[in-house]
Amino acid sequence: MKQTLLIMLMVTVLLVTMAFNAAGDSNRMGLASHVDEDYIDRCLYGPGQQIYTAYLFIYDAVNPDFGTGESRVVENIHGFECRLWTEGEATILGWHFLVNAIDAGTNGNTVVGFAEPVPVTGIATIIATVDIFAGNPAQNSDDLAEKMKSSPMPCDYPTAIINMAPTRPTSSIEGFMAYLDADDPDDPLVAAYQFDPQSDMTLQVQTYPVDTEDRAWGGVKALYR
Repeated sequence: MKQTLLIMLMVTVLLVTMAFNAAGDSNRMGLASHVDEDYIDRCLYGPGQQIYTAYLFIYDAVNPDFGTGESRVVENIHGFECRLWTEGEATILGWHFLVNAIDAGTNGNTVVGFAEPVPVTGIATIIATVDIFAGNPAQNSDDLAEKMKSSPMPCDYPTAIINMAPTRPTSSIEGFMAYLDADDPDDPLVAAYQFDPQSDMTLQVQTYPVDTEDRAWGGVKALYR
């Protein structure tokens, strides 16, 4: 019986590994508090009642079907689509793009076309930034931390989670996030996968409480009217 269970477990691990390798490490879309060639930090840490900047990036951009069907490293990105939402004490305030852009997304979706291509600058290319208001820890923070114990934990004690997924109810590539290869005239859409294949969560927030005045949140909202 033990041998049978062990074989079943080994087969399950093999199938999961094969599924991940089928997608490869290319075309991973994620959100982080810091992105460079050596380090991607998916924990946003600091005092509560503050506005923070998170960075949307494409990791290892590769067009698997460029022109004649050959795989090719992407050199310029012309837009993207995804959906973000929060759990816990955080609010998404708005997006900023590196070039002039039009966001045609509604109902929480972000569907963006760039006025000019954004060059791929390395293994991880930042294509947008997101303003996030991170509040003080609340009573539900304990429940949130408990929920995340079974998932990767960039933060020691998360007080909020920023989730990422394909747009809904429809997406340009069904079931996937996507971005545009600016140099492919025939089929520029490229499917994008979760940066972390084990979880829809793409960024964790960990704040510590600070003294606030009643007008603090009202002042933040006034900046975005």
